[in-house]
Amino acid sequence: MSIYSKIVCLTLPLVLVALIAGSGITYYLSGLAINDLAGNWLETQLSEAISAINENEEFLKRYNLLDDALGERQVMQDSLVLLDGIRIGELGYIFVVDASGDIIAHPSEERIGLSIADTQWFMEMNNQPMGRMAFTWMGSDYVSVYKWFPPWKWYVIVVDPTIEVFGPVRKTRAYVLALAIFGSVGIAIALMFLTRQLTAPLRILVSGTQKVGRGDLATRIPINTRDEFGHLSGVFNDMAEDLQKSLGAIRQREEYYRSLIENAPGLIMVLDDKKDFQYLSPSVERVLEHPLNTGHTYRIMDWIHPHEREAFHAFCDETVVGTGKRLNRDFRLRHRDGSWRLFHFTSQSLLDNDAVKGIIINARDVTLQKKFSRALVESEHQLRTLSAKLLAAREREQKRLSIELHDEVGQSLTVLKLKLTLLENGLEAGQGELIAQCDETMTYLDTVIKNVRRLCRDLTPAALVDLGLTSSLHWLMEEFSRHYNVRSEIDLDEIDDIFDNDAQIQIYRIVQESVTNIGKHAGATAAWLTVEKNRHGVSFTIRDEGVGFDLDEVTRRKMNDKGLGLSAMQERARMLGTEFRIQSRTGEGTTLFFTIPT
Repeated sequence: MSIYSKIVCLTLPLVLVALIAGSGITYYLSGLAINDLAGNWLETQLSEAISAINENEEFLKRYNLLDDALGERQVMQDSLVLLDGIRIGELGYIFVVDASGDIIAHPSEERIGLSIADTQWFMEMNNQPMGRMAFTWMGSDYVSVYKWFPPWKWYVIVVDPTIEVFGPVRKTRAYVLALAIFGSVGIAIALMFLTRQLTAPLRILVSGTQKVGRGDLATRIPINTRDEFGHLSGVFNDMAEDLQKSLGAIRQREEYYRSLIENAPGLIMVLDDKKDFQYLSPSVERVLEHPLNTGHTYRIMDWIHPHEREAFHAFCDETVVGTGKRLNRDFRLRHRDGSWRLFHFTSQSLLDNDAVKGIIINARDVTLQKKFSRALVESEHQLRTLSAKLLAAREREQKRLSIELHDEVGQSLTVLKLKLTLLENGLEAGQGELIAQCDETMTYLDTVIKNVRRLCRDLTPAALVDLGLTSSLHWLMEEFSRHYNVRSEIDLDEIDDIFDNDAQIQIYRIVQESVTNIGKHAGATAAWLTVEKNRHGVSFTIRDEGVGFDLDEVTRRKMNDKGLGLSAMQERARMLGTEFRIQSRTGEGTTLFFTIPT
C-alpha cells in the first residue's frame, strides 16, 4: 500500500469520526443547556406560584382568620385559581398534591383526587422538601421542579413535558447530521488532493532509497523546495554520503578484526547445535598445526581426548541451557604430532543471536601454565612441610634449652646463692659494708633466678602438662597483665580434652605471640581473650583497644619486612587446619580470631 493510500485511509476515518463526535457532543451539550435553562425557568414559575400562596397565607394571618375553617378554605381555593392562571409554556402546568399523595388541584379535572402516593417520584419528593426531577407519569415524560408548602401541607409541582422542552434540539438533529456528512465529503476531497501533492516528493525519495538499497551509494536527490521535504532530501543525500564513508570504514574494521582473529594466540571456534564447526580460526594451524586448506572436514570430537568427550558434551549442553552465561572448563586437544595439549575453554551460547546462531568457544593453551602451577603447588606443599618441621624442631630446641637453663644454670645459681648465704653468715658484725654487698648480690641473684625460670616457661609451656590448656591460657593472660601492666579479661570454655598435645602447643604459641605483640606494640590498656565452643569447632578471639595499624599496608609489605611472628602464627594456624583473620584500623585497636574444627 502506498503512502498516499495509507494517509487517506488513516486520516479520513479520523476526520469522519471527529465530525460525527463533534456533532454528537454539540447535540448532547445543547440538550444539557436546554435542560438547565428549562429547570431555571420552571423554578422561576415555581417561585411565582409560592409567592402567590404566601400572600394569601399572610392574608389569613393579618386578619386572624387562621382559625376560621371556612375562610381558610376560601383562601386556599383562591390560591389554586391563581396557580391555574400561571402559564407554563404551551403544554406545561402547575398542580398541587397534599401530604398523603392525593392530587387536590390539576388543570385536568379527571386527575383531581387521584393518588400518586405509590409512584417512585412522589416517594423521592417525601425525602427532599424541594428540588428538580424528571419522571414519567401516565405515559408522558416530564421535567419538573417542586417545593413543599408547610402551612397547608401542599406539594406545589411545576411540570413541562419533555417533548416541549427538548423539541428545538431534536429538530436540529437532521441539520447537524447533514452538516457532518457534507463536511466529511468536502474534507475528504481536500485531504486526498493535498495528500497527493505532499507525497510526490516522497516517491522521488523512495526511488532514491531503492537505488541505495541496491548498492548505488552515489545516488543523490535533487533539492527543489525549502520545506520539510527539501530538508529530508538534504538529509538523504548526507546519509548516502555517510554510508559511502561508513562502508569503507566497516570494510577496514572487518579486515582489522580478521587479522586479530587469525593471529590470536588461542583458538576461536563457533559450534552449531550439533557441536560441529561453523567457524574455526586460522590460528589452529599455528597452535595445533592442523592444516585448514586441505579439503578435510574437521570435527571437534576428533581432537578432544577420548576420556573427556562425554564431559565436553555436557559442557556444551550446559552452555546452551545457560544462554548468555560464560562457562569455563579445561580439556585436552590432540596436536598434529599426536601429543595432548591442555586448553582452557571459555564458552558462551549465542544460538539465539541471529547473527551468530552458534556456541562461541575461546580456547587457550595452558599446558605449560598448568605444569608450572602443579610445580608451584608441590613446592608450596614441600615448603609448608618444611615449615612444620622447622616449627617442631624449634619446639624441641626450646624444650632442650629450657631443660638446660633449669638444670644447669638454675641449679648453679641456686648453689651460688647458698654459698653466698654461708659467706654472709660467716661475716662479723663489724663488716657491715660486706654484709650489705652480700644482701644486694642476693637480691640480684633472686632476680636472675626468677628471669631464668620465666625464660624456661616461655621456651616450653610446661604448664600445659601440669595444668592443661585452659588453665595455661589463664596463667598466660595473668602473667601478661602483670608483666606489661595491661588489664586483661578472660572468658574461656573448658577445652582441655578436645585437642592433642601438639595442637595444644600450637594454640598456646599463637595466643602467646598475640599477647606479646599487644604488650610490645599496641600501647593498649586492656586486652580480651575469648574461647568458645560451637557447632563449627572452637573459636578463639584476642582483642585489644590499642593504637591498631593499617592492615592493607602491612599486607603489602615484602616478606622480609613483615617479621617472623605473624608468619609463624599463620603457619601454626594452617597446622591446626584453619586460618586466622585480623581486623584492625589505625586508632581503633586490633582483633585476631580463628576457629579450629573439631
